[in-house]
Parts: sequence; C-alpha cells; structure tokens
Amino acid sequence: MNCLESGEGLRFVIGDAADIRVCASRTRRALAAYAVSEEELSGVSTILTELGTNILKYAGRGVLSARLCSQDGKSSLEIQAEDNGPGIPDIEKAMTDHYSTGGSLGLGLPAVRRMSSSFSIRPGARGGTVVSAVRRLSSISPASARKHVPSGIPLRFDAAGQTRPMLGQRQSGDVFAVLQTERQVSALLADVTGHGAEAAKLAEEIAQSFTKLQGAEVRTALVALHERLRGTRGAAASVINFDLRAGTFEFAGIGNTQAERLDGEDWVGLPRDGILGESRYQPRVQHGELAPGDVFVLWTDGVSQQGLRSFVRSHRGHCASHIAQQVVACLGKEHDDAGCLVVRFPP
Repeated sequence: MNCLESGEGLRFVIGDAADIRVCASRTRRALAAYAVSEEELSGVSTILTELGTNILKYAGRGVLSARLCSQDGKSSLEIQAEDNGPGIPDIEKAMTDHYSTGGSLGLGLPAVRRMSSSFSIRPGARGGTVVSAVRRLSSISPASARKHVPSGIPLRFDAAGQTRPMLGQRQSGDVFAVLQTERQVSALLADVTGHGAEAAKLAEEIAQSFTKLQGAEVRTALVALHERLRGTRGAAASVINFDLRAGTFEFAGIGNTQAERLDGEDWVGLPRDGILGESRYQPRVQHGELAPGDVFVLWTDGVSQQGLRSFVRSHRGHCASHIAQQVVACLGKEHDDAGCLVVRFPP
C-alpha cells in the first residue's frame, strides 16, 4: 500500500476529514523513502488537503490517488481527485482567486494550480469532476529513487485507521491519529461523547492537539489532552507508543476505547474508567515488548468485539489500512460511531 512505484500507486476513499489526514500522512511516508525534501513533502500535503477538502465541500465523497511519474525527464508525483458531485459549471471562474460557491476564501484550486507543474480539470466520465495536478520532485530522479530507502530501524511497521459515523449522521465523533519520528510511532484513538457535527468538531481538535504532542510519553499526552478537554463534552481515548529501536511499547487509556495485541503474544490494554476532561485523571501505564508479526488493534465501543480476534487473524496478511477498513465495515454497529486503529509489524 505504501509503494508509489506500482501501476496503481496509492488510492484513498475520502468521506470525512480523517480520510484526508490519512491520505496526506501515508503519501508523505511513502515519499520519505525516496529522500524527498521536507519542503516538497509540505507542498504535496497541501495539494492533497486542498483537493480533499474540495471533495468534501462540494461532493461529500470521492477518491484521491497519487503515483510517481516522469514529466520532462524528471520525477514527479501525479495527484488526482475524482468525485460524482454536481460538477463545476464555470471552470474558468472557479480558477479565479477568491471566487467560491461554498462560502470559503476560494483559494483552493488556484493555490493547487500554482503549486503544480501541470494542472487540469475535466468532467468525469459519469458526471462529477476530475482534477489532476502534477508536482515535480526535484530531489530525486527515477533512476536513483531506490537508493534512498532508509535503513537502521530494526522493526518495520504499518499503521492505519478507519472511522465511520452512526447511521443517519454524516460526521463521526471517533478519531485517530498516528505520529512518527525516526525512533517512535505514537497512535491515538478517541471517542467523543455524543454524535454528529459537534462531536466531530471536538474530535478534530483532539487530533490536532495530539499532533502537537509528538514524542511525548503516553502519560504526558493523556494528561495534556485531559486538560485540553476540560469544559467540553469529553471523550474516551487510548494512546500507545512504540519504540522501534528498543522493540518496546507503552500504553494508557481512559473510558470505552479498547486495545489488544490480536496477533502475537497475548496482551490486553486496561484503560481506566472515566472521561477525559472530567474530574481528576491519573493514567495507568502498561509496558510490553514487541516482536515481528505483532498486530495491535485499538477500537471504540462502536465496534463489536465478538469474533474480532479471529477476524483480524484471518486478515493478517493484509496491510493495516485494509484490516481497519474491514473491521469497521464488518463489525461496526449501525447505532453508534465506529472507529478502529491498526498497527502492524510485518514478520
């Protein structure tokens, strides 16, 4: 899934803001294996975010894809956004700065065009709109790309999450986030109290706050989130950190999110009772050791745990993204928001 050299490249279904974050994060991680500069990674993230936001705003759902290509003899990333929305009635006007039919500043598509070496908009074959943007990557060439795969990390990993709103809602109050440094992977899964737009807004704020805590111990991260959520409707949350070099992990949680190692030596996360943002909270930290082949799954109470272990093990050969999507699709409860986060260490 992380390989950009395959014919299909990377492909992401966009249905909410969390999908856009996953798309940008996984594309950045894939490009990092090719020694792409931080400036170019930021540009790619901006393009993906702008196009993904456009999909949500005007169509509600669509697809973002990315693949490496060669343009004028130089390596480039081709990004494509497809949707089945109402289309753009006046493309020329839509490419004018500050023009918007959605009440925004209208800088999305013009900004994407300025950041791209080539750009096009066309109607989709079955309606909707297809936007294509090619971003040149000056730091690599097709012939040398394979030489820059990073080394020295004993444990490889694959992490991804999936959320889905309850039946009748368009937005989910469940949210996940994954942060990576050279040594550590930190993962958060949270379930905001309630449902709908207000819960989704707070969920987004939780993810943003967690991003600022990169590198923090799980105890520090949860206490910081606890203080951030005072005066709000609150949330359940679990945080797990993996030390890729030492081969160890630490976990802490509060409320109705659950965590287990479902493939590998038995381990169960034990969150404390309560809600982040209410009363006092002292995290209970659990520690453990990692091994290749381990699969950790975190899930909210919108996912049925009946048969979860056997379900995950039956999908152990698939990437984390596939497992998370299938868990939510097959075991998610219709009457509740559903969220799942998978961190997998391939054998």
